[in-house]
Amino acid sequence: MTLLDSYLKDNRITQAMIAKSMNKPSSSVAAIINSKVDITEQNNIKAIRAIAGILGKTPGDILNELIKLEGLSMAFNEEHTFTILTTIWNDDDSLFSDEVYEYDEFEEACAAFENLIKINRLDEKITLDLSVDDDIVMSVTLQNKDEITDKYTDNLNVLPSGIKPALLKVAQKYEINVD
Repeated sequence: MTLLDSYLKDNRITQAMIAKSMNKPSSSVAAIINSKVDITEQNNIKAIRAIAGILGKTPGDILNELIKLEGLSMAFNEEHTFTILTTIWNDDDSLFSDEVYEYDEFEEACAAFENLIKINRLDEKITLDLSVDDDIVMSVTLQNKDEITDKYTDNLNVLPSGIKPALLKVAQKYEINVD
């Protein structure tokens, strides 16, 4: 999820609202918002202007807020460790094995967490725990390859708002409750 997409979600702005304001098709707006290209590209500037108009702010205000969010995200990633603990269980629910994977960025850890859910092909019971420092923020237990038997989020207060959308995307996809 891009910084601009996170900003839009935080401000409850849909791509359809921007498309209407810019008089462009929604697919064009989606390409702009999801682009990893520099925000100063011409189409992105038009999108920033449209967002500013919807919020009643100046384009400079929107850029300043995006820069601030980017700084918060970078600081958060530098100050914390992100891990995924995979635990494989025996039939009697005793521990068979566990492994820890560490990531430099929270968004990277969320993507890896989702990927581990998607690619699981074990017939055994496996638990995946996504943690920030030592706090589990999301957990999923899979049984028989892809049947989710237990899922939850916790400790979401450790995540700044600019970082949460990566977790919320995974939670929504797998119908994991977010309190």
